[in-house]
Order: sequence, then structure tokens, then C-alpha cells
Amino acid sequence: PLTEAFKQICADDMGKSALTESLKQIKIQNTDTAISARSKDFIAFQDGVLTVNHKLTNYSNEADTDDRTKAIVKTLENGL
Repeated sequence: PLTEAFKQICADDMGKSALTESLKQIKIQNTDTAISARSKDFIAFQDGVLTVNHKLTNYSNEADTDDRTKAIVKTLENGL
């Protein structure tokens, strides 16, 4: 989802420039609080830090990436 989200945002020069100037760090976490892209703390973008928080489980829908990609794109676009 991260790679696809970056591809979508960087599809044009304006997106590339905005992302390059704004994104300073990416944190990937695996806590008990975010089990899907709909979880309130799945994604955050604050002070140049993109935090993705997703709990992996035995019944994870890891192949279903569309919701996660959309959430990342939306969060980044709102923060750029």
C-alpha cells in the first residue's frame, strides 16, 4: 500500500515536489489498536512523519490493499 500510494501521489511533478518537501520519516508499527484501514489510528501524518499502524493477525486480509492504499493517499494529500 505504501508503494502504490506514493506512485499515485507522485504521478505528476506537483505531487512529487509536495511529498519530497513534506515527508521526512516513515514509521511502521504493529500494535493491537489498528486491525484495519478503518481503525482511527491506522494512519497519521504529522510534522513530516507518516505513521502506519497495522496489526498483523492470523486471519489478516493482507492481500486486500485497496483500503489501506486509499487511507494513506488521503492522509498524505490532506497533510501536504
